[in-house]
Amino acid sequence: MATTKRASPSKRSRTQMRSYAGTERGLRTQPRVIAFAVALLPWSFISPAYADVAPSTLPTGGTVTAGSANISTSGSNMQITQGSSSAILNWQSFSIGSGAWVNFSQPSSSAIALNRVLGNNPSEIFGRLTANGQIFLSNPNGVLFAPGAAVDVGALFATTLSIADKDFLAGRYNFYNAGRAGSVINQGHIVAANGYAALAGPQVRNDGIIVANAGTVALAAGDRVQRQCAARHGRQQQRHHPRAFAHRAQWRNHPRWRLGRRREPQRHPHCVRHRSRHDGWHSQSARPIRRAFQRLEDRCIGRRRRR
Repeated sequence: MATTKRASPSKRSRTQMRSYAGTERGLRTQPRVIAFAVALLPWSFISPAYADVAPSTLPTGGTVTAGSANISTSGSNMQITQGSSSAILNWQSFSIGSGAWVNFSQPSSSAIALNRVLGNNPSEIFGRLTANGQIFLSNPNGVLFAPGAAVDVGALFATTLSIADKDFLAGRYNFYNAGRAGSVINQGHIVAANGYAALAGPQVRNDGIIVANAGTVALAAGDRVQRQCAARHGRQQQRHHPRAFAHRAQWRNHPRWRLGRRREPQRHPHCVRHRSRHDGWHSQSARPIRRAFQRLEDRCIGRRRRR
């Protein structure tokens, strides 16, 4: 009579455990791969073609259309001296080479300069951009803060959305997609010393470091963005159109990253620090973009440097 050998319980359990472990690894890994592939898909089709600019490149064709400001250039340095609390400057191009420096000297930290690009080229920031106040940069062709870019401003709002002059001058910061707005990508180092640092557009991506010492960091992915300022407690609030998806606002290597959650720095390359909660940005559709707007202050977002 033929006999059938049965595996011992110990061997059988070890085999099953290996099988289950392999299956579990596959189940854990597959969604991450799919999510990462989906996250990268729009960028391959929508992101504009960026190219290196000459080291001495400076913004060109600047004209002041509202408020008062003076533009002067010396070699690879550009100085914009703003005389009013709000100013609108239209540019044919706004790119900064790796060896160039653009500085805004503004009346106070609450002063705002809207820089609107009318030309056909994206803004490529490879060098230094500094200001003691708030800088708005609007270029529908795309905005890139390249590796090596050093931005040190009071506050920054970089977007590929558009705004009407009358809304800006009235303090109604209603930005909208006027057409095929491009992407906003940060691969450099952005510091907002006195307020917020925000990137807004249909597609937004952070591969670099963003620091807001006493304010808010936000990625706003959508076709409409509205920032409201309330005098009480200095609160700033941002809303954006519900048409936003998780893959449109992303952190490198973390397509499911949730801002506002405390994480162990040893396990996650992004760090989020906050000490107060009274000032924040708000999104009507925070969930679809993985809670990209939280009431966070004193925040640092970027890769954690290895010791």
